[in-house]
Order: sequence, then C-alpha cells, then structure tokens
Amino acid sequence: MTESNTAGTDWHKEIFNPGITQDYNLSVTGGSENTTYAFSAGYLNEGGIVKHSGFERFTLSGNISSTVKKWLKLGQNIRLSQITDKGLQEEGESGALGVIPQLTAIMPVYDIKGNYAPLSRLTGFDPFINPIGDLERAMDFRRERLAVAGNLHAIVGLPFDLSFKTLFGYTISKSYEKLPLEANPDSYQARADHQLTETSNASRLWNFTNTLSYSKKLSSGHNIEALLGTEAISNYDNGLSATRTKYLVTNKNYWVLNSGEGVQTNSGSASDWSTFSYFGYLHYDFEGRYLVDAIFRRDGSSRFGTGHRYGNFPAFAVGWVVSDENFMASTGKVLDYLKLRASWGRSGNDQIGNYNGFTTFRTDHSFSSYPMDGSNSGLTTGFESLAFGNPDAKWETTSTINFGIDATVLKNLDVAVDIWQRKTSDMLYPRGIPSVNGQATIPSVNIGDMSNKGIDLQLNYRGTALNNDLRYNIGVNFSHYKNKILKLSDAAAETIIGSSYREHIYTRAERGTAFPEFYGYDVVGIFQTQDEVDKHAPFGTYNALGRFKFRDVNEDGVINNDDRTYIGSPHPDFTAGLTAGIQFRQFDLSAIFYASVGNDIANVLRRSLDFNFFQKNRSTRRLYESWGSPYLADNKDAKMPIAEINDATSQLPSTYFIEDGSFLRLQNLQLGYNLPSHWLNRISVNKCRIYVMGSNLLTFTKYTGLDPQIQTSDRTFGIDYGIWPTPKRYLVGLNITL
Repeated sequence: MTESNTAGTDWHKEIFNPGITQDYNLSVTGGSENTTYAFSAGYLNEGGIVKHSGFERFTLSGNISSTVKKWLKLGQNIRLSQITDKGLQEEGESGALGVIPQLTAIMPVYDIKGNYAPLSRLTGFDPFINPIGDLERAMDFRRERLAVAGNLHAIVGLPFDLSFKTLFGYTISKSYEKLPLEANPDSYQARADHQLTETSNASRLWNFTNTLSYSKKLSSGHNIEALLGTEAISNYDNGLSATRTKYLVTNKNYWVLNSGEGVQTNSGSASDWSTFSYFGYLHYDFEGRYLVDAIFRRDGSSRFGTGHRYGNFPAFAVGWVVSDENFMASTGKVLDYLKLRASWGRSGNDQIGNYNGFTTFRTDHSFSSYPMDGSNSGLTTGFESLAFGNPDAKWETTSTINFGIDATVLKNLDVAVDIWQRKTSDMLYPRGIPSVNGQATIPSVNIGDMSNKGIDLQLNYRGTALNNDLRYNIGVNFSHYKNKILKLSDAAAETIIGSSYREHIYTRAERGTAFPEFYGYDVVGIFQTQDEVDKHAPFGTYNALGRFKFRDVNEDGVINNDDRTYIGSPHPDFTAGLTAGIQFRQFDLSAIFYASVGNDIANVLRRSLDFNFFQKNRSTRRLYESWGSPYLADNKDAKMPIAEINDATSQLPSTYFIEDGSFLRLQNLQLGYNLPSHWLNRISVNKCRIYVMGSNLLTFTKYTGLDPQIQTSDRTFGIDYGIWPTPKRYLVGLNITL
C-alpha cells in the first residue's frame, strides 16, 4: 500500500548525491649521461552527482630513451590505463534526471512497508519505474576498459645532416560490461525476472611510421628543416554480448550467465578499418625573422570505395617578425614584439562508419528466413539488406585560411588576434532515401558546402608591485564565429532535419542557414478576445480564446505547415573568458570566468511539464500562469495558453520552447599557499603547495533548465532533453616536489 507524501518529496534531493573526488599523481624522473627515464602513476576516483554512479581510473606510464651509439638512439613509451564507469548513467527523459520533472511532490519514495513505491499508478502512465529504485538496482553496473598503448622507436643519424626514424605503435584494449538487472516489482508493468547482460569488446590498433628528416643551420642565418614520411594504421574490433534471465537470487557471486534458468540470447560483431598516408614537411626561416612552412599529405582510407580512397591535403604558413626589422627600432619602448602570420590548409574527414562504400547483408531469423517447403517448422536461411553502400562517396574536405597578429606592448601586455574562415566541401551526411528502397542503414553522401567565419582575440596583462612581492595577471579571450550552409545537393529545397523527440523535430538546416537552427511556429501571443480569434488566420479548428496565436509567416491567410520558420539559433553571438591571478609572497589566488552570449536552447522537457503530454507531473506554471487561471489578475499576463485536455496543437515545436541560453559562470576559484623553503629544507623537500579549489561555483543565467551549458552536437546541438548538469566541485590538494 502506498500513501501520499503530504510533506512533499524533494526528488532532486533524493536523486542527487554529493560525490567525493580523489586524485593522486606520482612521477619520477632521472637518468645518466646516455639514458633518461620518466615514470608516473595516477589514480582518480569521482563520485557521480547521481546516486550510485561514479568513475574510477588507474594509470601507469613510463618512457625510456637511450643513446646506444652516437648515431643510434632507442626509446620506448608505454601507458597502462584501467577505467571503470559505475552505476546507471543514462541521460534523456528515461534517465533519472529526465524523470524528475515528471514526478509530483506528493509521490513518496517508499510505500508503507518500506519498499519502493509504485509511482507509475499515481501518474496514470507507466513508462518509468521508481527512479530511486532504478538507481539502486543498477548500483552494480560496471563498464570497464583496460588499455595498453605504447611505441618502440629508433633514430638513426645519417650523413649529410639526415636522420631516419622508425616507430611502431600499438594500442590493445579490452572492454567489459556487466549489467545485472533485478526485477522491479514496484512497477505496474513489472519486469518479472532478474536478468544479466554481459558484453565484451576487444580492439587492436597498430601504426607503423617511417620518416627521413633533414636539418641545417647555415652561418648566413638561413635555417632549413625538411621531412618525408609514410604512416600505416590498422584497427580491428570484435565484440560479444549475451543475456540470460530468471535468476534465483541476486547475490553478487551468483551473477554469472550460467546461473540463469530463463531465456538466453547472444550476439557478436566484428569490424576493421585502415589508413595509409604519405606526407612531407618543409620549414625555412631567415634569422628567425622570416618564416615559411609547407606541408603535404596524401591520405588513403578503407572507408571509401576503391575509386575515391585517397585525398590530397596541403597546407602553407608564412610569418614575419616585424619587430626585428631595423625600421622598428624607434618603437622599442612601446612595441616589444610584433609578428604577422598567415596560413592556409586543407584537412579531410572520413568518419562515416567503416563500410560506407559497400552494400552489406545479414541473416535474421525473423525477417530473412522462409519455409520454402511450406512447413511451419523448417526454415531456409536467407539474407536481407543491412546497409546500402555508396561507392561514390569521397573525402569531406575543410579548407582554412587564417590571418594573425602576435604582439607584446609595454613589456607586460600580450595581444593575439586571429581572423579565420573555414569552408567545408563535399560534406558527408546520410541523406534520406525513399522507403520503397527497403529498411537498411542509409549511407553517407557528399551533399554540400558549409562556411564558418570567425575572430579570436586574446589579451593578457601581467605586472608586479611592492618590490616584486606582489605579482598579478589578468587575461581576456573573446571568440565569435558565423556558421552558414552554402549548398545542399542540387535540389533547391534540400534540407537536413534534426532528430525526433516524441515525434517532434526541433532543428533543421538548409541553404543559407546555420547548421542547425531551431525550426517551428512563431507564437505571437495568446488570444484574449473573440474578435482576435475571428480576425486571425485560422489554424484548422484550433484558434480559440486562451490558445496560442501563431504567426502567419507566408501571409496566405491560413496557418499550416508552411508557416513554420526558423525560430532561434543554438550558436552564440560570442563566447568570452576572463582569467585573473594574484600572488603575494607564499599566497596565490586565481579565478576563471566563462560566458556564452546570444545562444538559444530548446527546452523540450517543458513539453511534458507544461502541457497534457501523457499523464505526468505538471509545472506550477500551468497552474499559476495559464490563461484563465484564477490566480491571474489579468489574462494578459498569462505566459501559457489555457489548460485543457486536448492541447496537441499547443505543444507543437514553437518559440514557446526556445529560451535564452546565455550565461556567465565562475568556472574555477583557487587559493594556494607555498610553504617557505627554509621549512622544507629541514625535511629535504624542494617544494610543497597546499591549495583549495572550487569549480562551477556560480552561474548567472535566465535559462530555466538545470544547466545552460549543455553538451550536445550536430543535429541535437542546443537541445536539452535531460542532460546531466555540470557539477560543483570542491577540492583540497597537496603538491610535493622532492
């Protein structure tokens, strides 16, 4: 039996958990005249902000370099890491943080017997189980990854200022996932049996690089460096997954696949890819004043068809240290350093999946097998399409041109300015195809061009006072970019649509827009009088008192799909940062601020909170700010349309869900103290610093979601569908150098 919680349940308090972070690092360096070495070890343990979640990492690394002969150097690097993710870390509306807004305070965490309460019956809809129970049942979830990466290399000195280097690198990793999932009797659509899923993946990557380099410094001030090389990379992955149900007990030692008595399923996969490259590099400078660099790469990728595997990617850069010129001598007291630079380069992208150039097939018991003899028991195995191949896809290329200035003014002020433009051509994207072609993965095709233009500015001032007892610095950085799609195929009406969230799509892009932008209806108010209703363009039978007034974008006298328009952008007008530090004798204090201004966020969680989208919790906004609410003195102050059962049209993607995502955040604040050297000398310690630090302490924003700094990209850029917020962190640290 479940009783309502009249005191109210604070679901955020129940789900969030203060996590403790531990971070330890130890390094040792040394060597002799011919051999040097460095070893380090680290341990990081982070408690998650959601209960029963966390992250753990062990690292161990070492490198040794030895001069065997004057003409021969040998070396090796190795790094061992083990990473473990713990607990349930799902995002989105089915994750713990996505569920919170849909739970009412009257719902209890536990029933009268102390078991997890069946919350879904109280909501009238059952897509979720009790989130606290869900987190506890998943507390033994483990996702582990063990990786060994390193390389062996040799450098051979040759006549005529030549040097040959050969390097063989490797990365071997093994990941293992164990997900013991207990039954959930607190749900009215309960999972009746305990089940266990185990997944194992192995990856092996090697790279073989050979370079021949030339370096010559001439007495006349001319310096030349050149390099030619080849590189081969190969990667192979394979994986196995198995699930078993119906476990008698949930003892930790009983969670093995063979202990289950119920249905068992399994699957496996394998994939590989490889690249091969030729490259060259040339550097020239005269007295460090005039600088020229040129790079050329020819890269080949197995991900493309045989006719388009290779792409050519050149780059050039020039620099001029103007302050070294004789005619700048008169500015020496004001302008200490001035460098002008310019560069152009082209890079390639082949991240389209391993077999985009090939049509692939699979067997499937349910869809590709058929009883050829007419019986109901004997099936003949067949094949069905798994993915459509595109052998004509070629490298996506990005050309970047950059102009920059580096300067030092009055000895203390450093200035750096970069003005740049990037043009991406032959963009790779999975373009939609008619459904009559069948159900299979759509291949990426080269569909168009996109431009990015921007400017980056950095200022840093440093100074001293009080006979150098006081040192301080302040830095400012500013970044602005403009994104624009120049072309999408040869079809004038070609568009790229975003991902669907409960059958609604919030982003779109086409020629002339940024990638992406928010797309939907423009809400221009709420109908206040019947006269407004009668005079406004009809939207089917929707228009009525208290409902949204949608703008007739194309002014044809009717509201329909053609009146959807671009209603906001996730791209900021600019981002900026401020760093400040001050040091007085043994004490130091530093702070870092970050700001994003002008970007919008689509808060899609408001759909289930503010409207009749499933029978879930509702926001107080629906009660107090809806048109017609008895708590409103004047309906003109309403922020929401009238509360009604059938409000499907009101919850269509529109400006209602678009919020200002601008914010200012104190990202880091740190106070440190360096123990005096005369104290440390007594215990044979070189340096010792104690510090306290806080991260993400303050955020100033108008955004109503949990965090305006959401980490999404591509078609989901700027959409908040239940993203975990950036946690506050408090850290006490100790650095010791022997």
